[in-house]
Amino acid sequence: MKIPKHVIFILVAILLTGCRTVTEEDKQSSATTITPLENTREILEPTTSANSVIPPTSTTTTSEVQQWQLTYVSDKNSGLHGIYAINICNQSPTQFCQEESSLLLEFDRPISDIDWSPDGQQVVFVSEGNLYIADWDGQNIIQIPSQPGSEFAPQWSPNGKQIAYIYVSDKIPAQVRIYNVDTMEVRRVFNDVLHPKRIYWLAGGGFAYIAPISDVDRTELINIVDSDGMIIQQFPRNPVEFESLLDMDYLIDTQQIVFSAVTRMPSLGPLNDIYVINESENINLTNGLGNNLAPTWSPSGFWITFMSNRSGNYEIYAITPDGTDLLQITHNPANDTYPVWRIFR
Repeated sequence: MKIPKHVIFILVAILLTGCRTVTEEDKQSSATTITPLENTREILEPTTSANSVIPPTSTTTTSEVQQWQLTYVSDKNSGLHGIYAINICNQSPTQFCQEESSLLLEFDRPISDIDWSPDGQQVVFVSEGNLYIADWDGQNIIQIPSQPGSEFAPQWSPNGKQIAYIYVSDKIPAQVRIYNVDTMEVRRVFNDVLHPKRIYWLAGGGFAYIAPISDVDRTELINIVDSDGMIIQQFPRNPVEFESLLDMDYLIDTQQIVFSAVTRMPSLGPLNDIYVINESENINLTNGLGNNLAPTWSPSGFWITFMSNRSGNYEIYAITPDGTDLLQITHNPANDTYPVWRIFR
C-alpha cells in the first residue's frame, strides 16, 4: 500500500519534535566543574566503606578507552592499611569525580611507595622494608625475594616485565636492583652509582635516578641516563640551592620534570617543596606551606598530585604545573599518602 505524502510529512514532524540535538552547552552543563582551592577547601571526602570496588575491564579491544584512577594509601578503615582509588570523570584530563573513593587493596601492615604495572592489573608496594606484588584487587600477594635490609622506591618497567628498586642494609651502601617478574630473579645494576635514593624507568630503556655527585660533593642531582648508564642530562637548575632531593617524576610526552626537595630557610628551618623545571629555572609550586612530598604527573600532564601535611595531617592535593590552581583531593582524620596514577582499560 502506498503511503500518502502528507502522512509521511506528519510522521517526520513528530519524530523531529521528539528529538533534540545535544549542544556544547548541554555537555558543559552536565560536566563536573573543577573549582580552584580557596583556603584548602575540600572538594572530595572519601568514606570508610571497604565494599566499593572498581574492577578493570577484563578484555581489551582497540575501541576501548583507557581509564584513569588516582590511587593513594590510607589507614582510614579501622586501622587497616589500604590502597584507594578516585576516578577521573568522563576521561576528562581536568575533572576528578566527586564521589566516594574505592578500596582496591587492604593489607595488615603499613603500605608505602606504590607503583602500578603498565596495564594497571598489578601493583608493587613497600611494607616494613619489603617489596610485595599483588593483583589490582589485593589477590595473589607475593613477596619479592629479599635479603636482610630494606627495599624501597619500586618502579615498574614500561614493558611490565621488571621492577627497579633501591636496596640498602647496615653492611653495604644503597644499590639499584632489578627484579624479573617472570623468572623471579634479582640482579644489581649501575654498580658505579653512589648512594642512589630513587630510580625511575624512562621510555626507550633509559633511566632517571637521584644520587649525590660524589662522596666528597654531596650535592644531589637528577641524572637522566641511557640504558647503559651514560649520563645524558642532569637536573635541577642550581642544585646547590637544595639540601636534599627527595622524589621526582618525569612526564614522557613533554620531558618535563617535577621533583620535591628540602631547602633551609634561616627563620623557618628545613622546608619540603614541590618544583617544576622549565627551560631556565626551578619553579616552586608549594612555597613552604607544610611538608610537600611524592609529586607525580597525571597521565595528561594537566595536574601534579602530591601529599602534604599543611592541614595538620597528610592529605592528597593536586596543582597545575604553573601553580595557578590548587585542589585538596582527600580529607580524612587518617593520613592519606603516596598518590600514584593507575591506567587501565
